[in-house]
Amino acid sequence: MSAARDVEAVEALFQAAGVPRPAGVSGFETALSSLHARALERWAGVELSQGAFGEALGRRLGARLTTPASIDLVRGDEVFLAAACAARDARALSHVERVFIPKVRGVVARQVGGRDLVDDVLQALRKRLFAHDPPGISGFLGLGPLQSWLCAAGVREALDQLRSQERYVPEDEVEQVQAHVGEEPALDFVRKRHARDFRAALRAAFDRLEPQERLLLRWSHVDRLSIDDIAALQQAHRATAARRLVRARARLVELTRAELVTALAVTEQTLESLIRVVRVDLDITLPSALVDDGAAGPVTTGAPGVSSTARGAAGPGGAGGAGEPGAAN
Repeated sequence: MSAARDVEAVEALFQAAGVPRPAGVSGFETALSSLHARALERWAGVELSQGAFGEALGRRLGARLTTPASIDLVRGDEVFLAAACAARDARALSHVERVFIPKVRGVVARQVGGRDLVDDVLQALRKRLFAHDPPGISGFLGLGPLQSWLCAAGVREALDQLRSQERYVPEDEVEQVQAHVGEEPALDFVRKRHARDFRAALRAAFDRLEPQERLLLRWSHVDRLSIDDIAALQQAHRATAARRLVRARARLVELTRAELVTALAVTEQTLESLIRVVRVDLDITLPSALVDDGAAGPVTTGAPGVSSTARGAAGPGGAGGAGEPGAAN
């Protein structure tokens, strides 16, 4: 029974990674089973099957999954906890509150000050990470410490609160958030060295998107609308709205990569690191880039959760207004 479970878990690992299992390479079952056992020991009481764990690892490893040792390229025990939190396991959520949230509170307090505002930020953070569909915690890639990732998410949420009050967050505050991300030193180095190139490429890529794609990304990253809000504005099912948003983000990353290839003479490794920066920093950099470029429009006002920009842009016929066709499913 155990051997069959191990085989099924490894199958889930490779299916999620989107790569075939290398022929003639053994040891994946043992490596995954051992890592799962260590994670269960560290996070006592958490329930996450070996198959679900393998799937979570596979999504993060992708094409890097070539040998049993490559499983250790990500922080497996913390990926385990994040995946369990995404599945809303009560003990996993309790571990996060006990082990990680106290430091997040301290980092957020230094950013915004005031106990009431800190409490508001943490409550909004919990909702974004654990209650949204999909949960924000699913974005933890396991490239660096979960504590650093959560602190970065907390500061991003704090800046969202400040932005909603003041309509603008200065560039130096955005850089403070990026300093908190710190998932790995090499990524921070690339982020700082190519900051201007990255922002210029992101703005150019955004301008190349279709109007519907730009609108979706503004709603999600600037107005901070939920999938339910976006679905209502588009008069579409929430699953359809979610698929459209995922495609718009993927297109933005793809076009940003193309802009960087044109603008920079860098190695393939540096280019891939820049693309990872795009994915990690999108929630921070896109709103700032649009504000700097004069493209963000008004910040949320009026009805709760729906901005005046969104309401005006949606029009009576859904996203884009009359005469502009909606995005394909």
